[in-house]
Amino acid sequence: MRLSFFARTLLLLLALLAASLLVVGQSFRTLDLEPRARQLAQQVVAIVNLTRFALVYADPIGRQAFLAELQENERVQVYLVEPTDKIEPPSGDLLSQRFIEYVTRSLGTQTTFARTVNGLPGVWISFTIETDQYWLRLERERLERNPGLAWIFWGFGALLLAIVGAVLITSFVTRPLRELARAAERVAIGKTPRPLPVDGPNEIALVNRSFNDMVTALSKVEEERKLMLAGISHDLRTPITRMRLELELAGLDANARSGFETDLAQMDSIVGQFIDIARPTVSTEQDTVLAPLVLKLGDRYANDPRGKVVARPTHADAAVRGDLNAIERALTNLIENALRYGRPKEGTASVEILLSLEPDKPGKTLKPGQKRWVRLAVRDHGPGVDPEDLDRLTRPFERGDAARTNASGAGLGLAIVDRIAQQQGGRLLLQSRKGEGFTATLLLPAA
Repeated sequence: MRLSFFARTLLLLLALLAASLLVVGQSFRTLDLEPRARQLAQQVVAIVNLTRFALVYADPIGRQAFLAELQENERVQVYLVEPTDKIEPPSGDLLSQRFIEYVTRSLGTQTTFARTVNGLPGVWISFTIETDQYWLRLERERLERNPGLAWIFWGFGALLLAIVGAVLITSFVTRPLRELARAAERVAIGKTPRPLPVDGPNEIALVNRSFNDMVTALSKVEEERKLMLAGISHDLRTPITRMRLELELAGLDANARSGFETDLAQMDSIVGQFIDIARPTVSTEQDTVLAPLVLKLGDRYANDPRGKVVARPTHADAAVRGDLNAIERALTNLIENALRYGRPKEGTASVEILLSLEPDKPGKTLKPGQKRWVRLAVRDHGPGVDPEDLDRLTRPFERGDAARTNASGAGLGLAIVDRIAQQQGGRLLLQSRKGEGFTATLLLPAA
């Protein structure tokens, strides 16, 4: 799975934060180790010396009282060393090593250290009085620091603040990129985005300024292209109208008149396609149920001499949020395309207009609240085209093979439909097999 730039930056910051915390924690432990080992050694040496002094100079009654008080208050116990004692040596961590080193300097090299004696854990240190050896036992907590709940709480709080800070920093860094991506998506579907801000960091400001300049240049080119096509189309419509008027007055026979009328109709259709592709994009988006549109077009073409057109709206509640006029224009182009190119070798065309709802992913069932798509399909049962030719049919001035080009045209119909589909946030799908008909589908996001 490919991670987004936001996720990558966040993970990088968290990794750097974790590494920094580990380095700081290890540095703190290292710097804190020496003074702590020295302080513990001084306390233990003082307790050993005090205990030795009490055992040597105190009377028996006072000695017992001292040992009892030492055990109760300081949790220090004194035992006589026995030859049968089972000793476990101290752990090899750095703090224990430094602690033993400092204690040995003060008490001598004959001092013995143990982790457990006869299975009893603690900090065991031996000392000698005359010829007798004794064990002094301390609680192990003296060498094992317990951070306590307060330290855990503050550590967790610092980590949480660091994570929140990383998320905010990452969001701040990636926000201009998200805005740029949204603006690029609007350009891709033929819409002009709002100018991007140029008051941020120098690098982001430079990118946004260049993008704004590019959008401005593209808008100028698009306006000039539309103006040129509209001018050409308008100039062509005038002589077509004059030719029709002269045809009415020419007094030609029926066959010649029919041929001229067919040619003029084709010329007028081509000019209309130029006007459609040059038509400026006007946003009139609204939630619209499409079943009435499908039925209206079915009625409009019901008696068309070129073929039979049947409307089949499967889901009567299928609705989209978009420009209804643009969708009607696209659907009309598809029907005209099917009637013109979808005729079999014998007879007239048979065309179906299909309307249905689909789930976001194939194979799923429709559920309330789920993202859905509206499928508007126009299907004919004509000669079809080769599947290899489908991709190029949406390019301007491209047409199918000879089997589907028994009528002339500019090759702009499907290009116009594809452009409208993208402007409405959808796409145009083409399906066909040679000799098995042709299906053009408008797939639009449901409202």
